[in-house]
Amino acid sequence: MGRLVSGGFRDGIKPLDNEEERKMWYMQSALEMSMKKEFGNNLGDIDHVVTYRGNVTLINIPIRDHVVLLSTERNANVIQIVEYTKELFDFNNNTMPEERDLLVSESI
Repeated sequence: MGRLVSGGFRDGIKPLDNEEERKMWYMQSALEMSMKKEFGNNLGDIDHVVTYRGNVTLINIPIRDHVVLLSTERNANVIQIVEYTKELFDFNNNTMPEERDLLVSESI
């Protein structure tokens, strides 16, 4: 749960935290998504979860058995990013994209 499967940061982008904190972020995101899924029968499936922080916007998108974690600029167009990210994952073909500038975390 919560381990990096694929991804990283774009060239020239330095993470705001250290490796240990990123691992904690992966685990927290996977746990949060798992807990939110508990209400799926009553509320429906999760489309995405957004957290606005002082410096960044964090987006978690459940895709099959994974959670795609995105860290974007604070004023990013979240809906556009979510839609584009989902297009990267061929839902009809049920395949994962080639490695891109996305962080993919295993969910429970």
